[in-house]
Amino acid sequence: PPPRAAKRKAQETLGFIREEEDGQRPSKRSIITRKKKVDEKELKPGYCENCRDKFEDFSEHIMSRKHRKFALTPDNWKELDELLVQLDRPRKD
Repeated sequence: PPPRAAKRKAQETLGFIREEEDGQRPSKRSIITRKKKVDEKELKPGYCENCRDKFEDFSEHIMSRKHRKFALTPDNWKELDELLVQLDRPRKD
């Protein structure tokens, strides 16, 4: 039977990869490919219950003005702090 489309695509992609022999410099293409992999970061999408916003990237969201404004306002944490006291957990200040 013929290979599945995904397998065929993977094999075609592998056909472009050349093994480097000792003493040879890597090609520009292989350097660019490695840089792209390093530069790409894994996005962590989700929902922030504090801001009531969906976001594509957690790291980017927590640095946003809206999120930081909420997080740095002590009154927003008052109820949570009271609950933690009831649970007899030490607070970190």
